[in-house]
Amino acid sequence: MSDDTKPDAAYQVLARKYRPETFVDLVGQDAMVRTLRNAFEADRIAQAFMMTGIRGTGKTSTARIIAKGMNCIGVDGTGGPTTEPCGQCEHCVAIMEGRHVDVLEMDAASNTSVKSSTACTIGPHLRVTRSISSTKSTCCPTVPLTRY
Repeated sequence: MSDDTKPDAAYQVLARKYRPETFVDLVGQDAMVRTLRNAFEADRIAQAFMMTGIRGTGKTSTARIIAKGMNCIGVDGTGGPTTEPCGQCEHCVAIMEGRHVDVLEMDAASNTSVKSSTACTIGPHLRVTRSISSTKSTCCPTVPLTRY
């Protein structure tokens, strides 16, 4: 194959490629964004968030933005929970790439029984956290995120 006809190795589904990265980017979720901003600013962030809705309403995108806001340490490494994640620190990048150790995405459409949901949250999960070389990877058990 010539160089101009090679398939793009980094192809990404459009929904993931253009997924909102900050609260400002969320469209049509003004009430939820205002509620979350107020919670972050008052330092009264809930232990859990239950998001419901039909496909395409922004549940996963919102959950990722909340996770980034909770874990963001800023470019200088001294930040704390924020409504404006930097998108550049190691935590933000790992969450955007879907490889953060403390963030586990559960698909409720596939895991419909209590048994399968429990297996998702309690069972031992090993995920690749970062690539060291082309043949070697680091795996870490997934642990729940806890903030006090």
